[in-house]
Amino acid sequence: MAIELTPAAADEVRRVLQEQGLAGPEVCLRVGLQPRSADQAFTLDLAQRPEPGDEGSVCHGIHVACTAENLLRLDGYTIDFRTLSGGRGFTFTPPAKPPSRTPRNETSERSASPDFPQVHAALREVIDPEVGINIVDLGLVYGLDIRDRNIHVTMTMTTPACPLSEQIKNDVYARIMDHCPGVTAVDVQLVWDPPWRSDLISKDAKRSLGWSR
Repeated sequence: MAIELTPAAADEVRRVLQEQGLAGPEVCLRVGLQPRSADQAFTLDLAQRPEPGDEGSVCHGIHVACTAENLLRLDGYTIDFRTLSGGRGFTFTPPAKPPSRTPRNETSERSASPDFPQVHAALREVIDPEVGINIVDLGLVYGLDIRDRNIHVTMTMTTPACPLSEQIKNDVYARIMDHCPGVTAVDVQLVWDPPWRSDLISKDAKRSLGWSR
C-alpha cells in the first residue's frame, strides 16, 4: 500500500506547483505528521526534492514522499481535495477496515465482555478526516452504553450536512469490532440535539489545531 491521491487532490497539487513555479523530476508532495501532536495532525509541503530517507510513490503523476516512520502510520491513507464547512481544503481518509466475517470460535465466546476504557480506546482511533482529530477529542461522542456484549454509541457530527457521516459510522463499527473481542453487536446512532459546539473539543485537540484557547 501507499499514500494515495484522488484526481481532485492531484489537480490541486499541480495548480499550486505551477503557481509557485516549482518544476523538475524530483519535485514532490511531502506528507507527514506534526511532531509532539496529541492526535494525528497532518502536514503537506511541496519540496524541490525528497529528503534523505524519504519513501515515495507516484500517484496521478504526483510524486508523494514521506518519512519511513510516518509511512508506518499513514500507509493506505487517501488524500482528497474538496469543499469543507470552512472552505476548500485537503482531507485525509484512513484505510477502510471491513468488519471481520470470521466465525466466532469457542475461545472468543468465552472472552470477557468489553469494558468502557477498552471501547473508549477503540473510538479514539476513529479520525474525522476533515480535521485529522479523533471523534472523542472532537466531542462527537455523546454516549456509550455497554450491555453484556452489545454496544450502543450515541454520537453527532460537526454539521448535519457532513458528507462523511456514513464513513465515520462504519469506521466506529469496524474499530470496535477489531479492538474489542467478544462484542456481538454494535449500534451507532447519530443525534443532532444538542448540536455540536467547538467548545466540546478537548484541550489537547485544540492545541494540536493551533487554538490558543
